[in-house]
Amino acid sequence: MKQFITMLLCTSIFFVINGCSSPIEKTKYYKLEGVALNNISNICSTNCKKLLIQIFVPDYINSNGIIYYSESQGQLTMTSKNLWIEELSTQLKNSLENKINNSNGKYYAFDSRMNVKNDALLQIFIQKFNGEKDGKIVLSGTYIFNNSDTIHQGAFDLSDKQTNDGFEALVAKMNELWIKECDNLIKELL
Repeated sequence: MKQFITMLLCTSIFFVINGCSSPIEKTKYYKLEGVALNNISNICSTNCKKLLIQIFVPDYINSNGIIYYSESQGQLTMTSKNLWIEELSTQLKNSLENKINNSNGKYYAFDSRMNVKNDALLQIFIQKFNGEKDGKIVLSGTYIFNNSDTIHQGAFDLSDKQTNDGFEALVAKMNELWIKECDNLIKELL
């Protein structure tokens, strides 16, 4: 009888522990879709001007957690299980550089580590790049474009609705907004 009670007690504890525990949520990593770089030999003619791009992102956005805003709580939340695979500023810069270099315009965007004298400087200051609980995605900021002739300053404020649920859909829509802003900058400045 004592063995039966012990076995029943152990079985009950096992079911209580397993029944109360939730499955462990795996961490998922995301990256903004890059713009593929075309054949480098076709990118720029000999008259091409060298463009240095600098992107500044607030630390709380540039951290590895994806950010969303909850209007009802009035706060930004950083996810702990849905993370950027690399800093957001690096992803934004790489995709803009490739987009510019694919445009076959009069500028070639280069990496600052190349130690090349630039002909122009594009500085972008991201203020918001997040999703919201209601499915809205927001991208806003300012820019300064400085070449040897002129200085242009401007602002951008884009938003769109997420069409599907989940972080995959959120990141896809964030990527769409960034590519749209890249196209706007290229058309307006370059």
